[in-house]
Amino acid sequence: MKRNILCTLLMLILSVQAIALDRPLKLLHISFHIGCNSDFDDVAKTLGGIEVTNWIPADQVRFQGVHLGNALYNISRDRGKAIWNLHKEYFEQFDVIMSSDTARIARIFLENGWTKPQIIWICNRFDYFDGGSQRFGLPDQEYLDTMRAAINKPNVKIISYTSYEYVYARQRGVPFSDFTIKPIGRLAWEVKEDFQSQIPAEVKKEETLFLYPRLFPGQSKYVMNQLRQLGIKAYTGNYKGAEDLADFKGVLYFPYQWSNFALFENIPQGIVHFVPSEKFARENRGRVRVTTTSTFHLCEWYASENRNLFVYFDSWQDLKTKFESINLPQKREEVKQIAASHRATMLELWGGVFEDIRAQLDNQ
Repeated sequence: MKRNILCTLLMLILSVQAIALDRPLKLLHISFHIGCNSDFDDVAKTLGGIEVTNWIPADQVRFQGVHLGNALYNISRDRGKAIWNLHKEYFEQFDVIMSSDTARIARIFLENGWTKPQIIWICNRFDYFDGGSQRFGLPDQEYLDTMRAAINKPNVKIISYTSYEYVYARQRGVPFSDFTIKPIGRLAWEVKEDFQSQIPAEVKKEETLFLYPRLFPGQSKYVMNQLRQLGIKAYTGNYKGAEDLADFKGVLYFPYQWSNFALFENIPQGIVHFVPSEKFARENRGRVRVTTTSTFHLCEWYASENRNLFVYFDSWQDLKTKFESINLPQKREEVKQIAASHRATMLELWGGVFEDIRAQLDNQ
């Protein structure tokens, strides 16, 4: 299995590099999310032939006299036009524009005459905006119309990073295709010389369950109390990436989003996640954080292709039994194998996207 994955990946890399020998593509990646940046940087480095510049439209900390704050995410038509006017000469230096995380960034180009290739990687609902901040007229019908029109633009490629993105859009009358590329995850990481763990030194990771810190305070207190009653050593708190989690016996994870980058960063390291089953989620909604109680198949933590990554539990006692009896080396190796296969598949999809872009540019 490993040999087949590596051979496929090698052939993909060589084919894309061969296309890129003439001149590397100059790609501007616009995002507010460092996870999007680092994941795609890895894609570009692995495929070759793509020079990536990461850029955040954060220079306008004030817009129309208002300090933006979290409204930085709120790209209205007027603000998009203002950003375009400020930076259009800079944008023209690039062959490809890519936006990720919050899709509203894309309107800077969709509504201002950009004709070169454009990638929209939707990672946080296509219509996301910060409703707690100055809205600048959002949500607006103009944006919905713009996104509907973008579907049929030959220079625009709209990609979901999880299935829920296109399902959500279709429910709102924007019929994106089901084309999906998930985060690739890193095959290996190197601990930097200045790496400092955020886990207290007295925590014995090899015998401890790490409670992923995305619960509300009352929920976290409830879960930690349950674990104490079960006699399970547990710790929760800040951590510094997959490096900090790799030595724990497992991670107790209550899904709080349809997908996230942490999952794909963790699995290449063989990190084992203990995840509440559908039964547990339904029975404990309110006590713990739950993404869904119906459309589980749209959540990466319950998707059919990912189920062998996780250890599901139906009850607290079931968690104790599985945590104490798990064959950890075997499960870690299984997780790593699935992660490697996933990475190769996603890279192949990205490779196809850039072959199409090369063809577009050659025909211009």
